[in-house]
Amino acid sequence: MIRIEEGFPKERLTKFPLEVTRRAEELPFLRNLYVTDMGHFPDARNHYVNRPEGSASHIVIYNTAGMGWCELGGKRFQVPPKYALVIPAGTPHAYGSEEDRPWSIYWAHFSGQNSEGLVASLEGSLNRSCMFVPREEIIVDAFEDAYRWIREGFSDAILIAIAAAFTRMASFLIMYQRASNVKALDTEERILKSIQWMRENLSVPVTLDRLAGQAAISPPHYSSIFKKQIGVSPIGFLIRLRMQEACRLLDHTNFTISEIAQTVGYEDSFHFSRMFKNVVGSSPRDYRKSVKG
Repeated sequence: MIRIEEGFPKERLTKFPLEVTRRAEELPFLRNLYVTDMGHFPDARNHYVNRPEGSASHIVIYNTAGMGWCELGGKRFQVPPKYALVIPAGTPHAYGSEEDRPWSIYWAHFSGQNSEGLVASLEGSLNRSCMFVPREEIIVDAFEDAYRWIREGFSDAILIAIAAAFTRMASFLIMYQRASNVKALDTEERILKSIQWMRENLSVPVTLDRLAGQAAISPPHYSSIFKKQIGVSPIGFLIRLRMQEACRLLDHTNFTISEIAQTVGYEDSFHFSRMFKNVVGSSPRDYRKSVKG
């Protein structure tokens, strides 16, 4: 039975029945990560939650308007619009809406064998539980996708769809989080622009100095920020982009290996083939045979 409660005006709140949660704990596709509660509180005036013992599940909250606050790890901080709040299970906390500017939030409780790993990926530690995620429309759309499934019931297939939609929302929080101060945000934007330049210039010979110059950042700082933001070194990321394009060309064209090598920035087709095999796991020729039969 679906339980959608009303509290704040236009509030949506769904608590998954206990038997559903227990079933999720046993299902192979769900036991690693599943949602236990989910909701949307627009204009949540006088909203206040206090859990001295913490919650049995992890919590993620995304604020779209107004101002909220949170007490966590002995500190109190504000949660402005376009900020996500992550609270690990078992952590004492309190949060709520500012009196004069009530917040509007999307939120979910989640658990599972891999949930702690997701919290770590969201940087949901006591040192950084609140992060700036400016792509509001993407986060909200992913949440709404999960909520649409909730209204269909709690069959095994629906629970898997809800978990998949929630995972997508969480991945967007990770992907689109940005620095909150202007200087750091400007640096991150330069990194993203340099990635766009890479995509548009795969055939151009590239060095770390040239990439850093495109971003107007010193090479050591560029490399450090790039790896922190993207998760891989600039040259490593460029190689992946080149091999993705090489796969596409092998799939959809009759270009020779040498032509493809030059198209993705390698004058030496033997060097290209070695790099391709290192990244993809097979030679360009074998890859083409596997996809074209």
